[in-house]
Amino acid sequence: MQNYRNLEVYQRTEQLTEDIYDITKKFPREELYNITQHIRKTVLSIGANISEGTGRQSDAEFLRFLYISMGSLKELDHFLNIANKLSYITKEEYDLILIKVNVIGKKLSSLINKIKTDKNRATSH
Repeated sequence: MQNYRNLEVYQRTEQLTEDIYDITKKFPREELYNITQHIRKTVLSIGANISEGTGRQSDAEFLRFLYISMGSLKELDHFLNIANKLSYITKEEYDLILIKVNVIGKKLSSLINKIKTDKNRATSH
């Protein structure tokens, strides 16, 4: 397997994590153990599953962890939408973060498709 730090999708996830931590610092204190904690755990899960997947022994296992990362990305999207509706983040912050979330989603999809295509080529020979 490859080094996860070399994957562009991981690098973008790392930057998104930093952005999320900066944004959630401004959330109301009473939300610390609610939406703030959930958002932070969710964004951490995206990168953690990418990195864990690269340490697995097969492409099938790696794919499983990439799909989990994709699920966490969708969960993050949900929490950010709620934070926006509750005015915990501005529309501008929401829009900028959403662009990054969508790019990461596309990068994850591309990586998943590449692994599936490579796996299919290997089994067809």
